[in-house]
Amino acid sequence: MTHLGRIVRRHFLVNAVVAGVALYWAFFHADWSGLGAALRASDYRWFILGFGLFYLSLPLRAWRWRILLANVGVTVPLPVLMGVIFRSWTVNCALPGRAGDIYGAYALRTERGLDPAVTLGTVFTARVLDLLTLVVLVATVYLAGFRETLPGAFGRLVALAVGLGAVVSVVVPLLRLWPAPARRLLPRRLHDGFARFGDTAWTSCRRAPHLLAITLALWLLEAVRLWCVVAAVGAMLPVVEVVFLALAAAILSTLPLSPGGLGTIDVLYREFLPFAGVPAGLAGGITVLDRIINYWFILVAGGLFFLWTRRPADAERDE
Repeated sequence: MTHLGRIVRRHFLVNAVVAGVALYWAFFHADWSGLGAALRASDYRWFILGFGLFYLSLPLRAWRWRILLANVGVTVPLPVLMGVIFRSWTVNCALPGRAGDIYGAYALRTERGLDPAVTLGTVFTARVLDLLTLVVLVATVYLAGFRETLPGAFGRLVALAVGLGAVVSVVVPLLRLWPAPARRLLPRRLHDGFARFGDTAWTSCRRAPHLLAITLALWLLEAVRLWCVVAAVGAMLPVVEVVFLALAAAILSTLPLSPGGLGTIDVLYREFLPFAGVPAGLAGGITVLDRIINYWFILVAGGLFFLWTRRPADAERDE
């Protein structure tokens, strides 16, 4: 096994351990009787509304990706991008390490014949937009409403997000303005591809106001989805607390800690909601319903979508 292969294997193992420990902790700290009562009493009209609003983000993400690709002279139909994004979500929920991001870039290579360095560059730019917007939003909400009241663990999460945002904001210009040191860390055969990746990441940032507006809308949809779930179980939470929790959960799902935030987001909800005055049973109901929307449905429906969209050549190779 190569050195890179060992690193990837260890990373996957660490992600699996993190998810397992978090799920174990959440399972044995759950109020199961209260959870059952909360689910039976829920108003599922709110749940359906939250479900629909969350999946409205799919065409919005595809639209943003189309703009990023158009900025570097590549045109891909919106339905194609929607399908690739949904499959990449599935991979992110099934595998650790944000593997779906890499899958999405290479899916465009196999299905549309695009340069993987270019598609990876636009995916990287999209992740940078996501992270930087999240950092600004969650830090603003935290400083405005929770700096003196939340336990220290939440402050450390915000500090980690701000630190990552600062690192990313430095890395992107360096890819364009000072690429030589980074190239020395790569084999010579990858130098040209790295150069195209850096150029794409920089060039695809054009039309920044449009990109930022779409990214802001995406994260506001995350907050509205969670608010609908909170309303479904009948819990009472101020809007600012719902927004903070939704954005903090989005940061955990963005970080390569576990597949799709499996376990880690459950623990976050389990810790934050009782602190905010939500009874344990209702907190469990919020966690279950929200994770059905943004994790379990993706895992199941995405797996079926993978099978349905398999190309004939793939099926023939398996036979």
